[in-house]
Amino acid sequence: MTAQFAQQAKDRGLALVQQGRLADARLEFQKAVQLQPDDTDARNNLAVVLIHLQRYGEAALHFQQVLRTRPELVEAHIGLGVCLQRELKRDEAVACYRQALQLAPGHVKAQNNLGVALMEMNRLEEAATSFEQAVKAKPDHVDSHVNLGIVRMKQGRLDESAACYRKALDLAPNLVDALGGLGAVLTIQGHLSEAMIYFEQALRLNPHHADAHLNRAVILLLQGQWEKGWVEYEWRWRTKTFAAHALPQPRWDGSELAGRTILLQAEQGLGDTLHFIRYAPLVKERGGKVILQCEPSLVRLLTGVQGIDSLVTRGSPIPPFDVYAPLVSLAGIFHTTPTTIPATIPYLHGNAQLVSQWRGELSSVKGLKVGIAWHGSPSHAANHFRSFPLAKFAPLAKIKGVQLISLQKGPGAEQLAALGTQFSVQDLGYRLDATAGPFMDTAAVMKNLDLVIACDTATAHLAGALGVPVWVALSVTPDWRWLLERADTPWYPTMRLFRQKRLGDWDDVFQQMTTQLQSLAQSHAK
Repeated sequence: MTAQFAQQAKDRGLALVQQGRLADARLEFQKAVQLQPDDTDARNNLAVVLIHLQRYGEAALHFQQVLRTRPELVEAHIGLGVCLQRELKRDEAVACYRQALQLAPGHVKAQNNLGVALMEMNRLEEAATSFEQAVKAKPDHVDSHVNLGIVRMKQGRLDESAACYRKALDLAPNLVDALGGLGAVLTIQGHLSEAMIYFEQALRLNPHHADAHLNRAVILLLQGQWEKGWVEYEWRWRTKTFAAHALPQPRWDGSELAGRTILLQAEQGLGDTLHFIRYAPLVKERGGKVILQCEPSLVRLLTGVQGIDSLVTRGSPIPPFDVYAPLVSLAGIFHTTPTTIPATIPYLHGNAQLVSQWRGELSSVKGLKVGIAWHGSPSHAANHFRSFPLAKFAPLAKIKGVQLISLQKGPGAEQLAALGTQFSVQDLGYRLDATAGPFMDTAAVMKNLDLVIACDTATAHLAGALGVPVWVALSVTPDWRWLLERADTPWYPTMRLFRQKRLGDWDDVFQQMTTQLQSLAQSHAK
């Protein structure tokens, strides 16, 4: 009778799965397992349902027990891999998928899942190989075409990426993720009108597709359609890329604070915080107390910024507050347009003692002192397109009366050692901020430079906020804040923008800079 009752519970569980009643199905499969602990089918079914209920730890235990009895069960290896992957144990997940492929070479689900895990580990070429093998085994496997498109986009192989998305759309014309992916590739390539067509098509099919809304926002903001763009940009909180900032307190709507306390939450990269902290004085004018929550690396630099009453580091206890606002959302809250940007510069200031100290150190440097930075954080989604090799500075270094000074820290700084005798760069990067704290020496050095030249990173924002002359090299389709075509920016009066004419062609950008820097050096020498 026990076996009969177990089978009945298992049958009811399968029927409930068909009806989409997963929580009830879990209870039935649990009954079956309790009655027949050695029934690996029931236990495997229970584990699969637990995955759908996002109870990954429990599911993993059941898959492991199944595999102790039936190590040849391919689906259990894949299921265990999924659980481990969801719990960010990606090395173990990869091992599970590889074991599944040993048992069943060419298994498309295992091959695709392996590729996704490798992609999450940034092992992009291995991931691409896995997706290619999945497509070879099953040419109509849409997910593998889409995933290969994602990898190729991350690698900067945009034509190949677009081809993958188009193949996926040939197979599934209404696949929203493929429409959005192709639109993202076209955006990077500068084909904004065509990209917008794909985003809008995706939104017609799924009006709540957050990534399509966010990508549409980027184009609207780039085009200066900021009233619409800010609204769309709030969809970022529903994407996987952005961590949710929801708190029990209400979001601030821009109304008078009337003595209430507001928490401003820094978000995205360090450069974004340096960029949008300009709104703190406007918030303060609404009559409340302003607390800024930011990364620990910015606390010293931002201490004393106008409009901020106190700072708290991310992860530390937050003092009581009444309302909150994500920092970048302030642009929309204040209905910012390109003509109403708060651009009172400088709004950041170097430490006076450090400025004086570095003035003494740099006094021996003759000619035009030009600080340079060429590489952003590798974790940034667009870093492949915004960073460029140090070697691109060669024509600028050869200009008479110009001394290049490296401000580069972290990834990218290793290129200095490989430079050899090609051209001269004075390296300050290894000394900067070592004892004074993040950005403190860098800010002080900048105040003693004639010019900063950088890719689109926090270094450029710091220079702009300090009121230091800064040139920024931009890709064909830059970050939305730089708008299109113009050589200046309303965000930073001392900043000049140098734009690619062709994607990936930095030589033309640096030729433009060389011509301008020659004139500047000649004027400086007079």
